[in-house]
Amino acid sequence: MKYKLLFLSLSLFFVITCSKTVRKDLAVIDIRDGIVKDKMVIDYSDEEGYPVKLSPIYFEYNSFEIVENDKLDNICEILLESNIKIRIIGHCDNRGGSAYNLVLGDARACAVKAFLVSFGIQPNRIKTFSYGEERPICFDDNISCWAKNRRTDFEIEN
Repeated sequence: MKYKLLFLSLSLFFVITCSKTVRKDLAVIDIRDGIVKDKMVIDYSDEEGYPVKLSPIYFEYNSFEIVENDKLDNICEILLESNIKIRIIGHCDNRGGSAYNLVLGDARACAVKAFLVSFGIQPNRIKTFSYGEERPICFDDNISCWAKNRRTDFEIEN
């Protein structure tokens, strides 16, 4: 009962606060002096020429609280200096039900979006989506593997 109430309240919260539009035709584009490959920014040089990466943001178990602010600060810099649009994709490990993990993944993506918007990024440049547990990057059943799957990834939108 406790989990059903949590699931329903999270669902309602994110339906109200986080609208999303999903486009299936994500394109590979070039940004400023950056290199984009397979819809992911793999290298982007700041003003001093140092590479900056759009790295995944990782989360604790059953949480959408952001603890990796330094990675998001780099992403904020890139977005503030460019006009690129991104899609934030929330992921979960395979523990918990599929429906719950979809909502939790969406909560993670929306939390990252809210963080970026609080730093002045226009909300219309950021879309969110959740795959829940459906797209893991690690397939073993152990703590370190589950931790790698609890993340948000970033894609460049056309």
